[in-house]
Amino acid sequence: MLTRAVQLSVLLAAASAAGAASSDNHVLRAVPAPGPVALDGRLDSWDRSGRILVCPDLEHLAGRTSAWVMAMYDRQALYLGIDWSDPTPMVNDYDPDLDIERRKCFHSDSAQLHVRSDCERKFIGWWYRPGKRAAAISLDSWMPWEDKPIVYHDALGEMGVGEAFAAKADGSGYIQQLRLPWSALSRSGHAYQAGEKLEAMLDLVWGPDGGKGWPLTHMMDLVAPGAVHTGWFWEVPRIYGSIEFSPTGNLPEVVAVAAPPAPADEGGIMVQAQLPDASAPYFSLAIEDEHGQRVRTLPGSCRTSDHMVARSPALVSQRWDGYDDRGALAAPGTYQLVGLVRGELSATYEQCFYNPGTPPWPTADGRGAWGADHTPPTAVAA
Repeated sequence: MLTRAVQLSVLLAAASAAGAASSDNHVLRAVPAPGPVALDGRLDSWDRSGRILVCPDLEHLAGRTSAWVMAMYDRQALYLGIDWSDPTPMVNDYDPDLDIERRKCFHSDSAQLHVRSDCERKFIGWWYRPGKRAAAISLDSWMPWEDKPIVYHDALGEMGVGEAFAAKADGSGYIQQLRLPWSALSRSGHAYQAGEKLEAMLDLVWGPDGGKGWPLTHMMDLVAPGAVHTGWFWEVPRIYGSIEFSPTGNLPEVVAVAAPPAPADEGGIMVQAQLPDASAPYFSLAIEDEHGQRVRTLPGSCRTSDHMVARSPALVSQRWDGYDDRGALAAPGTYQLVGLVRGELSATYEQCFYNPGTPPWPTADGRGAWGADHTPPTAVAA
């Protein structure tokens, strides 16, 4: 895949600036539903008093790339409402009916709920844009590949899960609602009641504008106190927080707790670059002097979602320790950033080592496929 050389605008910041502070919620309080719950993409009738704010960067992204999550319950089900702030709402082009697409559905706009009751189970819900419909699947266990092959359940068709979406009129985000019957949350079908707790963890994903590709950013939250939740669930041990079932509603609102910022490295400089394409999953930066001579090549192929500090415009940050590529401290002066953005790398099969000519299987240039592919011939024409 080709990469593009681009000139990047740069802002130098003092190294002592604190790191981004994310939300750090440990409890989601589910309140009794005040009446019958309709899945209509509206939250007007919901009791939202137990809600929590989920945001990867509270200072820069709250209200732009963040979400309020709330929960209610009754005798039949647990209800989740998510009020998303997302400048490109409901963009997910992964087909819930195709196994290969189900494996990547969480790469784009989607919500994950991991639970541990008498079993471990996760639900992933999203709006399937090409089909203009809600989609939700379920997988068992924290690490679903522990039991191969991975079994995906159609949560809507097989488990009675309900889901609804509605885009906000001003284009700033969307509403997502989930109805999770008690029978879907555990093998026993236990209906949780006031005073009980359900171990749970959330992972909210803001995907690329194109509908497919690596996420722009995501946020694991509703986690155990002290848990590291900056990666993906398969990179960390079980870090469940809890859903607590309150006996009453109209609770006093709890402000999101910020995780302590990462300590800044002494003597370095945080550089910020504006990317020309926010959906590009990877970038590389280098420092040049005012004459265009290379001074320092920074670590390359950085994942955009791990370094993004703002989405519109797309800003990423990286640390420069102030040294050049020879290990000498750079002299005072004017420097600029240059960089590359790229998509996912892929391979194109050309030929096998034992066949220099046109192979009998399909090839990218269309000259192959004159014979069978690992099977005996099934038809002959003359």
